[in-house]
Amino acid sequence: METDWCNWFAEGLVENGCQYLSIALMEGADHVQELALHAADRLKFPLQADQTISEKIGYEVALAYSYGKKRSAFITHGFSLPVAMDPLMSSIY
Repeated sequence: METDWCNWFAEGLVENGCQYLSIALMEGADHVQELALHAADRLKFPLQADQTISEKIGYEVALAYSYGKKRSAFITHGFSLPVAMDPLMSSIY
């Protein structure tokens, strides 16, 4: 069952044009990253994904990609579920 929502989560990011994916190290992060890269290969879409030790560093790297006109997302750990956010829009607030 976990694979289903991870797959939907990863494919949704790729289908919405995410070009860079920054993932804070958490349980299941490898799986989400692997599924996102697989979906990008299948859809022939360029995607770069990295994992970071610190949530702050991961967010700032994704924000830098957004400033550079790349569509990016940052995945962190919410209440036992991964949460994806657009760093550029989140920084505006």
